[in-house]
Amino acid sequence: MSSIKFINVSKNFGNTKVLDRVSFDVSEGELISLVGPSGSGKTTILRIIAGLINDSEGSILIDNVDTKSMKSSERGAVIVYQDYALFPHMTVEENISYGLKVRKVSKSIQKKKAMDLISMLHMDGYEKRYPRELSGGQKQRVAIARALAIEPKVLLLDEPFSSLDANLRDSMKILIKDLQRKLNITTIMVTHDLEEALTVSDRIAVLLEGQVKQLDSPQGIYERPANKMIAQFIGKSAKVDGFLENGILKTPFGELKTSSDYFGPVDIMFRQEAARIKKNDKKGLKGKIIDKTYTGKSMIYKIETASSALDVEGNMSYDFQIGDSVSVDVDLKKLMVYRKDTGGII
Repeated sequence: MSSIKFINVSKNFGNTKVLDRVSFDVSEGELISLVGPSGSGKTTILRIIAGLINDSEGSILIDNVDTKSMKSSERGAVIVYQDYALFPHMTVEENISYGLKVRKVSKSIQKKKAMDLISMLHMDGYEKRYPRELSGGQKQRVAIARALAIEPKVLLLDEPFSSLDANLRDSMKILIKDLQRKLNITTIMVTHDLEEALTVSDRIAVLLEGQVKQLDSPQGIYERPANKMIAQFIGKSAKVDGFLENGILKTPFGELKTSSDYFGPVDIMFRQEAARIKKNDKKGLKGKIIDKTYTGKSMIYKIETASSALDVEGNMSYDFQIGDSVSVDVDLKKLMVYRKDTGGII
């Protein structure tokens, strides 16, 4: 169990700056997810921690020890890749115990650790099978077990569920969270899937433009994004115009008293599920339904208003039709408000 500190870390590949003065910390036994678009530097961070590539500037501390002079093998950080990277000619047991074999651990300990992990990951009876005889979820479990066999200080997961189908992803999320809590191992997971991050993480770091723009709890990231850029990236939101003056936020849904002394136009954003659609209601923002999409969990309506088109999650108990005139209302306390000029939160 170890702590990690990233201090003003930058990384350039040629003339391209992938990381730009990135700073964040991971506490002992914590699971942090890195989310961001492709090219934002998520996997680069994992590779720097593991010592597979060097940073261009800055410092990385593991247990408050600077890693600059450490070899990769001395850092105690191991990466589990999305493509498993199992040895095809080795059995499940041999794959898991490979790192121990390289470290010249006795065969009896190799076997015990491998069998303990096989049991922990619910792979009993598969120890003599080869990777070609396993499903995607089973291969991922073996890859995780191989990483854990050498008892790393830090576990690094690079999009571990991306190649699995929806049902397997759900079961693996539960397994990873349970395993991480049971072993109390410091873990950093890279994912492009917000739901995965919200489900398993203690905290989430949002990477945009090579920087950590926000590091917060899953609830804080989702409900109170630090700026408009994050709000647009994290989850699905609708946006309307508003105005703030004398501490009163004026919105299409009504007025809300605030403690802000800001004066000027604002962008108001809200989650699809925070809205309510009503028919023949005098309150709220008026509009017309121009499209609808059934997701299985809900119906998403596209509503054309005087100023913009909004995607809003509707109540499944009432099926509105395309062409219906409706009113959209939102709990004012669930609005996310940002300055139009800077995008900063208010």
